[in-house]
Amino acid sequence: MSIDLPFIITKDVINNQSSISNEEIETSQVTPALKKQYPVRFRLLDCDEIVYSYGRMTKEADEFLPLDELGAGYGCMDIQVYENSKWVTV
Repeated sequence: MSIDLPFIITKDVINNQSSISNEEIETSQVTPALKKQYPVRFRLLDCDEIVYSYGRMTKEADEFLPLDELGAGYGCMDIQVYENSKWVTV
């Protein structure tokens, strides 16, 4: 049985205190199949432009869904997607 989620979190920067970076480090759990299912990369940021998490979403997903469902709980005010080799505010 497969559960189709509109987005997944690939890196939780705040709760994983290993390193805060502006670049996504994909975990080994992000397989080619997951990249195909979730082709749109995103990141959640607070008002100081600190990245809180990285993730992937389906093309059909509402671009604000990760921000609405997760970001507000952490104080995130912005969501950016990765397009044409750069992060772009939605």
